[in-house]
Amino acid sequence: MQIDDDLVRSQLIINQSIEQMVLIGNPDDAYNVLFQGATRPRNIKAIFSFAARRGAGVRLRAGQGGEPASDPVSAFNGRARMKTDVEAQIR
Repeated sequence: MQIDDDLVRSQLIINQSIEQMVLIGNPDDAYNVLFQGATRPRNIKAIFSFAARRGAGVRLRAGQGGEPASDPVSAFNGRARMKTDVEAQIR
């Protein structure tokens, strides 16, 4: 991920720990990375994986005792919050 603004990058690291999050497309691969190795990677807090339904997925993490835990990630159904087409915004 490329973040040009140092303040934005710092806030994402401090408040959201994005340097300890991983995105993996396939949920099975994500589970294998976090739980099937000899030891769980210590620098990873959670892995986000998105299912076939657009925007929906799962957040995998280690629970209190190191056991696998997962939380659903619902698809965002609201209006777009960011736009990349500046010319359309100006018009």
